[in-house]
Amino acid sequence: MPQLMPQLYGDPLVTLADCGGVYECPKLGGNQERLGQLAGLAGTYETPEGPKHFVSDEYFNFAMGEQYPYVLDHWAAQLISLYPHLLTVDVCVGAPMGGILFAGALARALNCRVIFLEKKITALATKHSREESKLVLKRHEVRKRDRLLLVEDVCTNFSTTAAALAAAEVNNAEFVAISCILNRSPEVVFSTWDGADGERILPVRSIKHRPTKQYRQDDPAVADDIRGGNVVWEPKGDWVRLQAVMKEYGQ
Repeated sequence: MPQLMPQLYGDPLVTLADCGGVYECPKLGGNQERLGQLAGLAGTYETPEGPKHFVSDEYFNFAMGEQYPYVLDHWAAQLISLYPHLLTVDVCVGAPMGGILFAGALARALNCRVIFLEKKITALATKHSREESKLVLKRHEVRKRDRLLLVEDVCTNFSTTAAALAAAEVNNAEFVAISCILNRSPEVVFSTWDGADGERILPVRSIKHRPTKQYRQDDPAVADDIRGGNVVWEPKGDWVRLQAVMKEYGQ
């Protein structure tokens, strides 16, 4: 029996939830004891032992929404309606992996070119950490004086964003903005980046700004879960399990 197609809503997270792409860790009563797992995030922070990944009780899996072209087209139309000045860009630059298909949808709506960055693996995933990589521009070229729009699905710590900007701003091209479906940073609506010509500040253009709590692994709020291994470090790869936990506890 065919499954029902997701519905479209004004709030992109409601649309994403209808696509089965939202995880919220179930908790028990007033003491907030976790009944499910924490989710490992892509963003990292520095420690004496090296970089470690943040974790969160929430995870927004836009891969579940990007399976439906009409959903991507809907999000692209929403973003452009909020920021019509984006019609002046020459190229949408998709950041892997979440921004690649969304960049295509935006480029169709903006009637401009689309290119994307790729990941070059620098360290494999372990039981205690996510895979590490750097961004490179291999498949496409940036033309002289292109006006570029960086496209991601979610922005949180902007560490990936800085790497993407550094990899793609070549040939006297210039980024004009960073775009995403969801900006989950508590404070950032502008991203500061050390460009070739000094510090740059770029506006973040998102459909929704929803600050989302994230934790360092030594934070007392999550330390017991970290020690007990109650973390899914690759949420997309174990998505069925996370969704099953939510269903078990009625979420």
